[in-house]
Amino acid sequence: MRNHRFSIGLKAGLTALTVTLLVTGTLCSTTAAGGAFGSNQNGPAVRLSPRRINFGDVTLGKSASRELTVTNTGNATLNIMSISIESNNGSVDEGTSCGSSLAPGASCTVSLTWFPDHPGKMTGNITFTDNAPNSPQTVPLKGFAVSENDR
Repeated sequence: MRNHRFSIGLKAGLTALTVTLLVTGTLCSTTAAGGAFGSNQNGPAVRLSPRRINFGDVTLGKSASRELTVTNTGNATLNIMSISIESNNGSVDEGTSCGSSLAPGASCTVSLTWFPDHPGKMTGNITFTDNAPNSPQTVPLKGFAVSENDR
């Protein structure tokens, strides 16, 4: 009799897996709950959308706004300890409906407004520090500032 090894991977969000194996001529089928293979997150889990923020071209003296959605896809409360923003061109202001915690399955919105202070490229990040296993989570920011004469 030959021994066979099988490796099974799950994509995030799957809750059940059906595996059919042919073992020494006998067909068997088994279903395992997703939690048995770790596809259900124990504790909080964060999904940030979009994964990148592009403010586009912004004229100096003006601003551009974008929104970021934070979702707790886990099964425990997400405790948000800090939200920090860095930018190499001007400032990015943040307003949020998130508060300091987010219940399982709940979402909130972070509003970002970029105010460039000189012509050229802007790169930066918004970083969330929380109690999720993959903390901190970072979303890259970018934009391009142009002078009124360049329009």
